[in-house]
Formats: sequence, C-alpha cells, structure tokens
Amino acid sequence: MKVEVYWNTRRKLYSIRAAEGPDKGLVIDRDRLVELKDVTFHVSEPGRLRVVRSGRKNLHAVVRGELMAPRSRPIGTGDPTHVWYNPMHDKGFNHDGQVVKKAAWVVMYISGRSSMIAAYEVTR
Repeated sequence: MKVEVYWNTRRKLYSIRAAEGPDKGLVIDRDRLVELKDVTFHVSEPGRLRVVRSGRKNLHAVVRGELMAPRSRPIGTGDPTHVWYNPMHDKGFNHDGQVVKKAAWVVMYISGRSSMIAAYEVTR
C-alpha cells in the first residue's frame, strides 16, 4: 500500500497516511518504526517558508513509499545513509548538505526523543 509518513510532533510517533484507496488522505496508523520501499522525499516550499517566518511547525514534509512489514529490509542493500530535515536550514531532506530525492528502502525509527531516517540506495 502506498503511504505518506511524517513525524507527528505532538504524539512523538510517525503518522502513516494512506496515499491511495478508500482511506486516501486519512491517517491509518501511528508507530515508532516504519519501513518503506520505492521512497521519495517531499517538502512543500511554501510550508517550509511559513515555518521559517513564523517559527511555528506545520505539516509540510513527508516521505512517500510502499509500506512494508517492519524488519523486512532485503539483505544486500549495503550500509544506510542517514537522512534528516530541518526547515530552518534545509530546503529538503538531505545528507551531508546534499538534497536527497529518492531511496530504494527507508527505515524510520525513534532514537531517544529524535526521529531518525536510515535510507538505502539513495538518489540525490
């Protein structure tokens, strides 16, 4: 199933929103661990600019992909690239200052109180 995943700042969990089917646009689950394949990273520039101007967070960045069962990453995908997004400093999801557009596989998890994204086979 195709979904959009975002970090829910109030619940401190990932919200998983259906991107197709009868539940399209609705949050169908929330979890501490989410795995996706055939991933694209999306940031709304007007939404990002609202955050920069106002200093208040809003939902404007999502990770889209095919929802997979947790801990089902295929063997042989190599080492992960750690991807992050900070609207005050970045125009998109990035790694080492370069914007990341796609990944073959992504594991989104919580480490301490932070949202973490490990991406495999990244396209910039």
